[in-house]
Amino acid sequence: MKKLFFLFATAMLFAGCSGPKEVKEYNQGINIIPTPVELTRQDGSFTLRKSTHFTANDKEAQKVARFFAEKLKASTGYELQLADGADNAISLTLTKGMEPEAYTLDVTPNAVCIQASTASGLFYGMQTFLQLLPAEVESASLVKTVDWTAPCVSVKDAPRFHWRGFMADAGRHFQTVENVKKQIDVLASFKINTMHWHLTEDQGWRIEVKKYPRLTEVGAYRTEGDGTRYGGFYTQEQVKDIVAYATERFITIVPEIEVPGHEMAAISAYPNLACKGDTLSPRVVWAIEDWVMCPGKEDMFTMLEDIFAEIAPLFPGEYFHIGGDECPKDRWKECPQCQARIRKEGLTATKEHTAEERLQSYVIGRVEKMLNKLGVTKALDCSAISKADENNIRNFTNAVVYDKPLGFSGRDEDYIYGRFAIANLIILIWANKFSPGNYKLDSFFSDRTMVVFKDNDPENNEPHPITHYVLLSEKDFIDA
Repeated sequence: MKKLFFLFATAMLFAGCSGPKEVKEYNQGINIIPTPVELTRQDGSFTLRKSTHFTANDKEAQKVARFFAEKLKASTGYELQLADGADNAISLTLTKGMEPEAYTLDVTPNAVCIQASTASGLFYGMQTFLQLLPAEVESASLVKTVDWTAPCVSVKDAPRFHWRGFMADAGRHFQTVENVKKQIDVLASFKINTMHWHLTEDQGWRIEVKKYPRLTEVGAYRTEGDGTRYGGFYTQEQVKDIVAYATERFITIVPEIEVPGHEMAAISAYPNLACKGDTLSPRVVWAIEDWVMCPGKEDMFTMLEDIFAEIAPLFPGEYFHIGGDECPKDRWKECPQCQARIRKEGLTATKEHTAEERLQSYVIGRVEKMLNKLGVTKALDCSAISKADENNIRNFTNAVVYDKPLGFSGRDEDYIYGRFAIANLIILIWANKFSPGNYKLDSFFSDRTMVVFKDNDPENNEPHPITHYVLLSEKDFIDA
């Protein structure tokens, strides 16, 4: 009798252990970021089990399935296979007629069905499904304290913005390869498709250039105020690895090599890049440095050509950012070689622009042509229109401009509207100043017009770091 009671008690104990587990507060409800276009809650839930499998109707769909099978294995311990059969399956189906990154997701008690016209759409549909599961699904180690259930829903979703981006500033704060990959994983989970990688700054040069080893031997490290040595850089092989890692997650990396300002780290490594060959070291404080590259020297352009020839092939995307902003020109005014360049190129002052401002536009235009020769179709720069030569900038294929020049007292649209014929335009706007109808830019709106929202405009009118990118259509911009 005692033995029978012991067996009964043991059975009840195990039955209790296998019952529903406590749902944490943060796992309650439906929490999908970004919010889908349409979501309808249905009755019931789907439970992910060891026996759950993937089905896929195409090689690209199979690649997406294998990616998420590997990801789910880490937290659930389940080894989900590709197999036939609709019951207890996660079905990934490539079909026709949907927008490039759009998807539909249907979760029923018996199956999960995702349809899209592209592999990226299937990828985003799976990211939405993962957000329906307990948050512990993102764990890199096995979790046994949750039930892997997702509420039944029907979702129709497509991105509002073509360009959904994030800026990683490695120039000032170096991140290890491991941490860059962690950041990419987070971006992918929120369907971000672009990472702007800021690789050079006054405070550090972060990418290997084999022809110029001192860029990383000297320029990648600075001595902090407490005497510690800080820095690091990425080898070209590491860059290839990170780019491939991002590509697998449908993220394009846009590199930035800043010219002609914000290059004190490079000048520290190769002093001849500056107007005077003084011995310097990478900057240890922020703000804007007046030591800049010398466009009067042909050697500067030769070195940039060599640098871009090594770096551009590492990034298969169509964009390459070349900085172009915040370049003090006092040293150019005093530099005989810069003044000789101004005379040679006919960059005389106009009513709107100084000769040195036109010299900066000359630099940006010439660098863009370097990149075009290397297959980069869209070289981006941040030259404010107020600091650039209007005649030169009209000839650029791509440009990044501030919403209006500092001190301009008229209406924003009067300054920008109709003045520039730029195929790929990026407009930087203070987030607290944006409102519908403020900017009438229909004369050059296209699917390549991008608006970058920055932090709120501070009192001193100094630009804040870019926080995020969005790509707007004309309708979005006017009617947002």
